[in-house]
Amino acid sequence: MVVYQDIISGDEFFYGSHPFTLVDDLYYEVYGRYILIRSGGVKDTELGGNRFAKLVPAEQPAEQPEKLEEVIDLVEECQLQNCPHISQEKYFPEYLKPYTQTLIAYYEKQGKEKADIVKDKLNQFRVILREKFKSDNFQFFEGRSHPSEGMIALVGHKEKDGKEIPYMILFKDGLKEV
Repeated sequence: MVVYQDIISGDEFFYGSHPFTLVDDLYYEVYGRYILIRSGGVKDTELGGNRFAKLVPAEQPAEQPEKLEEVIDLVEECQLQNCPHISQEKYFPEYLKPYTQTLIAYYEKQGKEKADIVKDKLNQFRVILREKFKSDNFQFFEGRSHPSEGMIALVGHKEKDGKEIPYMILFKDGLKEV
């Protein structure tokens, strides 16, 4: 299975098994869905369990029913973390500048020509994001290692096939396929 990782932090952001679209060779739109998981206590992932296995009613006293939480599969599967420091769209440019610098420095090691191409793509991506911020209300998520200069995923909602679904936006040249 193909895994898409942040080239800076190595954090996983999505798997090839998710439906996605590459838009204008700039960014991925990855489509998710809502799932129910057990909430509270120790998470299955901390014990090595399969948190996506079919939920089976636990042997519990009637006064303590199992608690379920609705989450976005894309966020849960890669253990993405909510970014409290980017609570609104107006704070996103503050994050984008150091990320851009780190990403360009990464590509400069591979050659000035590639770095120049990525700079142009980042500028195009900024313009597209400004437009998207006008029409969608995004949540911001970072990789599970909480990198200070790693990729931030934007998660919004859109209508697809008559349903409103969550989707994630990720800058293509900030990811590598593993």
